[in-house]
Amino acid sequence: MVPGAEIVHDKFHIAKHLNDGVNRVRTEEHRRLLREGDDRLKGTRWFWLRAEDNLTDTQYESFRGIKDAALKTSKAWFIKEAFRFFWVVPTTSTEAEEYFEQWHGHTIYSKLEPMKKVARMFKARRGNVVPW
Repeated sequence: MVPGAEIVHDKFHIAKHLNDGVNRVRTEEHRRLLREGDDRLKGTRWFWLRAEDNLTDTQYESFRGIKDAALKTSKAWFIKEAFRFFWVVPTTSTEAEEYFEQWHGHTIYSKLEPMKKVARMFKARRGNVVPW
């Protein structure tokens, strides 16, 4: 440790926590859908863990229909993607705080427990996230 150094959580680790939350939502929903005879989430894991702009045209065509479906996994993915704007939209620490609070409130309201868990963790460590 460096005396007086500030701990700041980096994009990579924050993205990892968000992806873990999305994957937990997907896993739970996939199991439920399979019990109902619906296998539309089969083979889609990697789509949810990437950003749209990192998909090939062919992958995007496969992903587009399912991401816009009324699925809990879609909602979790959109929450994850909304956090990506945290890195580019705010230009001041006040704007970063406001953006974070809006994202957090929306996530807590989502009723997706794995994503709420991530949001609560980020809020508890907000002092190490917002300075980025």
